[in-house]
Parts: sequence; structure tokens; C-alpha cells
Amino acid sequence: MEIDDIITELRSDKWIKKFTFQNQKEFGQFFTPNWLSQKINLMDPAVFHNPNKTIIDCAGCGIGELLVEVLIKRLKNGMDYLDAISTIYGVDIDPMAVDICRERLSLNQSNFFKICEKNIICADSTKIKNWKFDGTDPYKTGQDIHNETLFEIS
Repeated sequence: MEIDDIITELRSDKWIKKFTFQNQKEFGQFFTPNWLSQKINLMDPAVFHNPNKTIIDCAGCGIGELLVEVLIKRLKNGMDYLDAISTIYGVDIDPMAVDICRERLSLNQSNFFKICEKNIICADSTKIKNWKFDGTDPYKTGQDIHNETLFEIS
């Protein structure tokens, strides 16, 4: 898929149409407008060139408006899709928003979805104690988790 097609797909309004807004009041959700998300140029430019730099939207990533723009900026700067999404992380309290964000960032490709499933988690970011994005319970501290699952040796 060409980069222009990827950008069109990522910015498509179909993603916001999938969201029902039924829990917006309960979760206190505010969705970043697309026009505002596209103003990420204030970030350090190295973030968009270096595949070792990580980005996390921990204030509630919603359906991924900000993360999509980071992904697009990285792709435009020559990073390949796998490297670009491998270091993009998000947290949201709403399971529907998390599902849409994962689907959106992965472009429904199973190999990318597995990464997004690990990197985009459903949790209350104000209560997270474990920011490892490794499948362990985000509400447990390192003391609550056995060392063999907290530290993997590869």
C-alpha cells in the first residue's frame, strides 16, 4: 500500500463513526479533534526519525487521533510501518476506543494487530502502577509480580 493510501485510511472518518460515544460522560472522555492532532510539529523532530524513540499517549488515547499523526509523521520521515508502530503506545479506559485504536493503527493486518494489542491497553491511566506493556496486569506493582514474569531474558 502506498503512503498516501495509508494516510487516507488512517485519517478516514470511518474510525470515529465506529465509536458510539455511549460512555463519554461516564469516562469523562474528550476526543482530540483531527485538526489539532495534526499540529504535532512542536514535538522533538528526532522522535519521528529514530525508531528507538517511544511515544505514549497515557492521558487517554481514545481511538488514536494523536497516535495516528505520530505514525504518519514517522512514515513520512522514512520509517517503515513495523518500526513505526512498534514504539507507539497508548492507554484508554474505554474498551471500545481501545479496540478501534488497535484496529486503526494496525490497518487490520494481523501481524501489526499483535503489536497494537500489546502496545495499546485498556486501563485507567490514573491507577496504573506497571507501565511495562508486556501483558502483565497494569494495576500491579513490581512487588506484586513474580520476577520471572517481570524480567524476561532473551
